[in-house]
Order: sequence, then structure tokens, then C-alpha cells
Amino acid sequence: MSVQEMCPQTRRLILNSRSEKFTTAPPCGQVD
Repeated sequence: MSVQEMCPQTRRLILNSRSEKFTTAPPCGQVD
């Protein structure tokens, strides 16, 4: 499972900075 599937809001963060997609740990699931 990817965070993009579990957390649509986090998806924007990932798209914004892929290298630092987990700068703020998503509460919905920290999937590597």
C-alpha cells in the first residue's frame, strides 16, 4: 500500500517534494 492510496492529502506533499516525501510523517501510514 502506498501513502497516496491511503492519504490523498499526503499525495500532494509527495508530488511537491519526492525526495522529502516524509518530512512530515503522515498519520495515515508511514509506508516506505
